[in-house]
Amino acid sequence: RMRDTGTSTKWNQVVGGDGVAAAISVHDDGSQMVFFHSLPGRRQYCRPGAPFFIAGSFDPAVKVDCNVGLMHPNQGPDDLFTNWTSWNRAVNPNLPNGDAEPFFTRTIPVNDGQGTMFTISNQYAWKLRIAADDSVNYELVSNIFANRTTVPPTAIRTPRGMIQASPWAYTTDINFAGNPEVIVKSRLYGVPLSGGWFYIGLEGSFDPNNWVTQPWSWTSSQSVLGSTGAGGPLQQMSSTSSIDFPRDPTHLGAPAPQFPTDLMQTYIVSSVTPADLSNQLVRDDVGRIFKTTNNGVTWTSIAPVSSGMPNIPVNIVRFDPGDPTDQTIYAGTDLGVYRTTDGGATWTRFGNGLPMVRVADMAFARNGSLLRIATYGRGIWEIYPHQRAPTGAGDGDWDRNGQIDFLDLAAAASRLGKTPAIEANPRYDSTLDIGNHSTIDASDLGALLVKYGSNP
Repeated sequence: RMRDTGTSTKWNQVVGGDGVAAAISVHDDGSQMVFFHSLPGRRQYCRPGAPFFIAGSFDPAVKVDCNVGLMHPNQGPDDLFTNWTSWNRAVNPNLPNGDAEPFFTRTIPVNDGQGTMFTISNQYAWKLRIAADDSVNYELVSNIFANRTTVPPTAIRTPRGMIQASPWAYTTDINFAGNPEVIVKSRLYGVPLSGGWFYIGLEGSFDPNNWVTQPWSWTSSQSVLGSTGAGGPLQQMSSTSSIDFPRDPTHLGAPAPQFPTDLMQTYIVSSVTPADLSNQLVRDDVGRIFKTTNNGVTWTSIAPVSSGMPNIPVNIVRFDPGDPTDQTIYAGTDLGVYRTTDGGATWTRFGNGLPMVRVADMAFARNGSLLRIATYGRGIWEIYPHQRAPTGAGDGDWDRNGQIDFLDLAAAASRLGKTPAIEANPRYDSTLDIGNHSTIDASDLGALLVKYGSNP
C-alpha cells in the first residue's frame, strides 16, 4: 500500500515476502471495510480502524493501522508475544481431506453489497466472509474441480490464473405456458484450470425438470481450449490464464437465455501458452484470446495477429464494466494493455506512457472510469479511460446503473468546466458530455435534468 503521511509520500512494506494478490471487501453503505492480501499458500486480512484490544495486552484499546505490518505495544511486551500483528491469517478450517491451499492464492470481491469474497483451494471454490467480530467464515460452494466431459470425471484439475466473479448480477424471467412465472437472480463465477479447462459456477440456478430454484450449479468447459484459427489444423493449449463473462450473452452471438444455466455457455478466456499440445508454436491466426457460446464445445479466436494483437501471452482479459454492449475488452499482455472496442475485430495498444511490460492483473472502477494494472517488476499503474476526448455524445449514465439519478447529477455538477486536458480530480468523464463538445458545462447538466428518472 502507498500512504501519504502529509509531509512525504512513500511506499510502506506492510508484510514481507512474495505478494500474490490484494483485494478489499466493503458493504454497500461503506461499512465493515476489510483489506485482504495473499502470500504463497495463505490469505491474510486487516480491518482498518478497528479496536485492537487483547485483555492484559493493550489498555486502552488502540486502533488497527493496516499500513504497518506489526503493532508494537507501548505498554510493554505481552506475556506471549512481543509484537502483535495487525494482519490476521484467514485460515480455512473446512478444507476436505486431501485438499490444500494453492501456491498462488486468489481472493476477489463478489460485489454483493455484503462484503463477500470469492476464493479457491486446490480442489474447491469458497465464499469467504469476515464477520464484525473478525471471525473468519468459509462456505464451500462448488463441486470438486474436474473436467466433466465424462461421468465420472476423468481427472481432477488444479486452478491456475485469474479467477473471476461477474461484477454484475443477471435476471432471468422464466415464463413458459402451463408453468408459473419464475424470476431468478444469478451471478457467474469462473476458475481457469490446468490442462486447458475452465470451471464455471452459477449462483442462483434453476431446475427446469422440477421447476424449482437451486442455490448453485457447476460445470466444466466441454473440451480442451483450442481453435483452428482461420481454418488450419486444430491447436489445443493447456496454459489457461483468465476468464470473464459478458453482461448479455447475446452480445457475443449467443441465443437469449431461457434458463439461468444458459448463462454458463458464454464467456471469453485467455492463455499464456507458447506452444500447443503437439509442441507447435501457437500460430498467428489462432492467438491467445477466445470466446465460446456453447461452454467450450467450440472455441473462436477473437485476437489473431491480423486483428492487431501481437502473438504473445495474454495474462488476463476483462470486459469493460462501463460498456453495456460488451464490445470493449481489455487484455493484459506481456507487452502492456491492449483494447478492442468492437468485440475483438480490431485491437490496439491502449494508453501512452506504459512500458513494454507484463501486465499481471487489472482492476476497474465499477463504471469503468478508472483502470489500475499490476505489472511484473514495474509497479502499479492507472489510467482514466473516460477522460479521453469523446467519440460521440455521452448518455449521462455516469454510474452505469441504467438510470439517470442523483449520482449522475452530482457527478456532472462536480465536473462543470472540466475538459480532457485537465488532470485534476474529479476528472472529465465522456459519459457526462451529452453535448459532445469536449467539456462538461451547464448544457450537459440541463440535459441530465430533462432525463432525470428515465433510462439513458
